[in-house]
Amino acid sequence: MNEIDRKVKNLGTGITILSALIIFANFSGGLNAHFFWSEDTSTDQTPITASEFNPLEFLFENYIWLCAFMVSIGIIYLIGGLLLRKQKELGRKWVIVVSIALIVIIWLLMIALAVSLPKEVSFFSLFAILNAVIWSLPLFFLVRYLNKLKKRGIPFY
Repeated sequence: MNEIDRKVKNLGTGITILSALIIFANFSGGLNAHFFWSEDTSTDQTPITASEFNPLEFLFENYIWLCAFMVSIGIIYLIGGLLLRKQKELGRKWVIVVSIALIVIIWLLMIALAVSLPKEVSFFSLFAILNAVIWSLPLFFLVRYLNKLKKRGIPFY
């Protein structure tokens, strides 16, 4: 086994471990929200205007669905990591697609957080953007590395 094969196996193992963390964290967060958050029993369904829309409030109202979506992304990422560990082309493609999706999700969530903060604490919106950069840079480099492997002619089966 050459060094590139070992790097790809280690990368697949790391992705598998991180995807298991994504699944566990979001599954437990969804269960927590389902059992311990109080349900809003109001039947007021008046439509709101665009100026009244608060993205952070929308996320909290749909938190269980967000967690379910992230669990499904984690499962796809887990399968991609396991296939990448076996150097399968499908695993490489799945990891790339899910990594790009995670980058988009991270940026959308952090921009929604930054926009919904009150003007008194708008300084903290910089931390939301910094958080997006910190979490999306490794994913960007992962996509770049996996694309480089394919361009170099590293065999994926």
